[in-house]
Parts: sequence; C-alpha cells; structure tokens
Amino acid sequence: MTISLSHHTKSEVELDSLNDRVDEIESRIQQTESLFLPKKKTLSLLHQLTEFPLGRFLLQNKGLNGYWTAYIFRNRTDHDTCHPLEKWLLTRSLYVMARERFYVFQKEIKQSLFPGISMASLPCGIMDDLLHLDYNGLEDFKLTGIDYDEESLHFAKLNAAEQNLADKTTFILKDAWQLDIEEAFDLLTSNGLNMYESSPQRLVDLYKNFAKALVKGGKLLLSFIPPPPKEGLKGISEEDFMIERALFGDIIQINYLNFSSEEEITQQLNQSGFDVEHIIYNQYGVAPVLVAYKR
Repeated sequence: MTISLSHHTKSEVELDSLNDRVDEIESRIQQTESLFLPKKKTLSLLHQLTEFPLGRFLLQNKGLNGYWTAYIFRNRTDHDTCHPLEKWLLTRSLYVMARERFYVFQKEIKQSLFPGISMASLPCGIMDDLLHLDYNGLEDFKLTGIDYDEESLHFAKLNAAEQNLADKTTFILKDAWQLDIEEAFDLLTSNGLNMYESSPQRLVDLYKNFAKALVKGGKLLLSFIPPPPKEGLKGISEEDFMIERALFGDIIQINYLNFSSEEEITQQLNQSGFDVEHIIYNQYGVAPVLVAYKR
C-alpha cells in the first residue's frame, strides 16, 4: 500500500527553505572540537542529508512525523535506487530496531483482539499499527486514531479508506495532555510520544490520561528508550554506531529528550494507575515494548 506525498504538504522540505538550517549546523560543527566522527566526515554526512527528502525532513524538524515514520517502517529491504545514506538509514541504523518494535506492537495487538473491542492509537501517525492488522472473522470492533498533527490525520484517513476500514475508524485531533476521554477503549497503543518529553511529572500526567481513557483492566502498549550503553549497542557495528551518533547527535540533534529505565517508567505507570505485566525486548536487548493494565 502506498500513500503519495504531495508537494503541498509539510512532510516535504524544499532545499531552498533548508539553507539557513544547514548553514547554522555547519557553523556549529566547524566550531566544535569534540565530534563523534572527524569533522570532514561529519560535514559530508550533513550535506548528504540534504540530497533526499527524508534527510531534509530530519534536518529541518529534528525528528519524524507520522508520514516519515510509516515510510521507515514500510521500507524493510534494500533499495538500489535510493540515496546511499537513505539506504543506510533504512537498513543499518537504529530505525531498523524501531521497525522491529512496531511489529512487536502489532503482534501484541493481534493477540488482544476480541469481538466488540475498542482500540485507540495515540499518537496515531498514519495509523499503520491498527489499520494494517487482519480483522477477518472479527465482528463489531472500533478503531480510533488520535493525533495533534492534522497532516498525520489526513494520511491516516486515506490509509483507513485504502484498507476498507473507514467505517470502523474515528479520528480525533487532540493534544494527548488535554485528552479528556473517559473509559472509551479496551486497548491503547502509544509508540514514541513519551520519548519527546523529559519532565517526570508531565509523563505521569500523560499516563494518567491514558488510564482515564481505558476501561478498568484495559491494556496499554507503550514504547520507551532505555539509557544507551556507553560501550555501544548489540546488533549494530561500532562503525554504524558512530555514524548514528554523528547523524542524530552532532548534526540533527534529534529532539527526543527522555531516556527512561525500566524502574523509572514502571514507577511512573504505577503512580498513574497501571500495573506493568511485562516488557518485551528484541534479540539484542533493546527497543522495548511495555505491556501494562489499568487497575
């Protein structure tokens, strides 16, 4: 399934509008002595990012929106026609593990289905997590996509129509911290939102909103980022790990702020009305998916 990217959408960044940002980054790199890679290599990576749409979006926005998240999750194989650095991002960066985590989400959701279930995705992006499941044989289910980004909801509506699920799906434009939804869902999935918030109290407030939106005993699927080990990550080579840190640290300065240990997120969820059942890591012990239930 393919959703076209219009040149009238903010998911496409034109190089002309990016020049100031690139100049600012280049100036900062030139003045920095402690870089993960040699300065010449770092500057080369910066200018390579300007040569393809995904790279330009990352430079301009310091992160992904719903469209580009889906783009990464859907592109699982090598593409000989794409830019070499884009190919690296799709096949060798930590985005590969984020893609694996997405499919763990889908497996957990699939195992939770029952007739009459009401499920929500927040932030939904273009809602692949719920819209790309097989609902054959399941009767009377409801899907809700919640996002604060109008463009993501636009693509999610197109996605629902293409999956013949428009009649099962409702969309809500809302800030997760102003959710104001009570006992509406049996299952709520949230992949990535908490990674952009560093305040423990705001995270507790967010999780309390999740609990309020779930029925008693309702299931929460949640991702989080544990603190990165200093010695590198299993499953990613030392070279790729250094490129990762140069791209997302020295160049893009990715705007997610929150690293959370198991103990921290479990405590926050307990404080918010949840009991954590288990946490699923991939084969390398990273990219966790947390499963919790509302008390």
